[in-house]
Amino acid sequence: MSKSRDLIYLNAYPNEDRIVSCGIEFKEFMTALENPLDNILVLAGYFDEGEFDYTTRCNFIREEIIPNIINTDVYKFGDFCWVDFTDIESLGTLEPREVAELLYLGHMMKPVASPFFDKLNNRFSYLAHDDGWFNTFYSRNLREFEHIIGKVIRLKVNRRKVVPEIPLEISNQLIEYAQDGLLLDFDHVIRGRSLEIPIFSIGKMLNMDDMYNNLQKHLQRAKFGACLVLKKSGWSIQPYYYR
Repeated sequence: MSKSRDLIYLNAYPNEDRIVSCGIEFKEFMTALENPLDNILVLAGYFDEGEFDYTTRCNFIREEIIPNIINTDVYKFGDFCWVDFTDIESLGTLEPREVAELLYLGHMMKPVASPFFDKLNNRFSYLAHDDGWFNTFYSRNLREFEHIIGKVIRLKVNRRKVVPEIPLEISNQLIEYAQDGLLLDFDHVIRGRSLEIPIFSIGKMLNMDDMYNNLQKHLQRAKFGACLVLKKSGWSIQPYYYR
C-alpha cells in the first residue's frame, strides 16, 4: 500500500518462526528471494492465471506463471494468503485433516498446529490483509527472511542504483531489535557522504492504523534510536538520537 512505502515496521517472534510486518509488499518479498519458489497454493485471494486444484479446491500457480502474479496488484485482493510447494502432484496426496489445516490457515491467518506442511515442503506461509499493510510471514528458515529484509531495505533506499548487500549479521541484529517492535523510517533518510536510515524500537503493535497514524507519539516513546548507516566501508548500525 502506498502510504506504507515510507517505512518498514517489524514484529519478530523467532520461537514461532513468525514475522509480522507493515511496509513489505508481495512484489518486494518475491523480488528479494535468494532462491525462487517452485509453485504457490493460493489460500485466500484469486489469480485468474492460476489453476484449480480439486483436492483443496484452491487456486494454484505454477512456477512459470509466478512472474505474472508478481506484477499484479495483489492489494486489491483484500486478503491474500498462500503457501509455496515443490511438487504439484503432492497436492493430490493431502489428507482431509491437512486440507482443513490449510484452509484454516488461509481463513484465520494463523496455523492450527504448524504453518509448515511436510507433503508440500513449503518454505513460507504468507498471510496478508491489504498486502503491504498487515502481513504475517512464517519462514521455515529465519535466515532466509534475514536475507529478504536486507534486500527489501536496499530496494526501498534506491530502486535505480546498485546498493551494496547488507551483511547477514546486520540483518540478524535488525530481527533481534524487531522482537520489541522495530521501525525503519525511510521518510527521513539522510543522504550525503553516507546513507543513514533512522531505526527505532517503538514496541510491539498489531494495529497498524494506530502505529502509522500515531507515529510521532510512538517515536517520542521509543526505547532507543539508531541509524543503519552505509559508508564506503560498508553497512553498520550507529547511535542516533531523535526526538
